[in-house]
Amino acid sequence: MNVLIVDDDPRILEFAADALRADGLSVQKTMSVAEAIECLQRQGGADLILCDIMMPNQSGFELQKYLTNNLRFSEIPVIILSARADALTVATGIRLGARDYIVKPYKTEILLGKVRQVLESGKGVVLVALA
Repeated sequence: MNVLIVDDDPRILEFAADALRADGLSVQKTMSVAEAIECLQRQGGADLILCDIMMPNQSGFELQKYLTNNLRFSEIPVIILSARADALTVATGIRLGARDYIVKPYKTEILLGKVRQVLESGKGVVLVALA
């Protein structure tokens, strides 16, 4: 299984990538929406995308819109990883098609559990965690 992580914070990127690799998953890392789109086009897709919302130039919501409007990538599940936990932001992410929403900071066990749930279920269950 191949997971694409999109986050402009290199520490978060490495933390998530290390946890996923230790769990046996293949990982691609990008630091922007533009890099993520390039990676998807080059790799032909991904089995799951973990995406931050607040990034320079384009937000994670822009990536979600791109995926939804692109038949080639529209079925890729997205889990949002964000420090934003307000109801409007969470609702926007879910409305745009996110399968789940994880609030930073998070425990590795939570991340791995939700990733496995989405990958194994195919359709995933939406769980919203508000701080």
